[in-house]
Amino acid sequence: MPTTSTRRNRLPPYARYAAVQNALRQIAERGLEPVRPECLAGVSTGYARVMILALEFLGFLRPDGSPTEVMREWAAHPPRRAAIFAKALRRAYRGWPRGWSRIAPSDIPAVIGPLRCSPAVRRKAERFLEDAAADLGLLRKDDHPSSPVHAPGESPEPPVEIPASVAAIVRKMVAHWPHWTPRRREAALRALHVAIMRSVVVRRRGAG
Repeated sequence: MPTTSTRRNRLPPYARYAAVQNALRQIAERGLEPVRPECLAGVSTGYARVMILALEFLGFLRPDGSPTEVMREWAAHPPRRAAIFAKALRRAYRGWPRGWSRIAPSDIPAVIGPLRCSPAVRRKAERFLEDAAADLGLLRKDDHPSSPVHAPGESPEPPVEIPASVAAIVRKMVAHWPHWTPRRREAALRALHVAIMRSVVVRRRGAG
């Protein structure tokens, strides 16, 4: 795994999280050979370079494109891939608080730290980290959410808690929607509808 010093002058990942995961699968399927931009199918050469740099930052590839032990472990153990990626993610960001297994959305700017890049690239970097942390179960709710705005003399409405089943489907849809087929999108929408209706039934039963 590259040391912290090799990452010091590099930008954190700012490719789409789903695209980086797809690149990992392609690399594993090719037999873990050294990776060059033209090896990644379905994306432009320029975007392939962005994904390769992301995988270098995360410790899956060396600067010469050869796979690291982290990459080999990820490829060899499909059931553990999420845990391996989560560990790599926490190690890669110097701003990740020591001893914290999860972060809140409001922690993301500090975890990424100062960058010499355009605002657009920074937004993409923050989006990558948020999508990755959400998909891997490393994102928690903010401890101090903003207070809802209500009229003077009016009691604020109680916060609406999104059921875990609904939130899990939404996170998956946000991360993978651009790469899904129409049939997979339709199936996800049906699953979301079912989860919402079930949560409504449960709430009504509880209220009764």
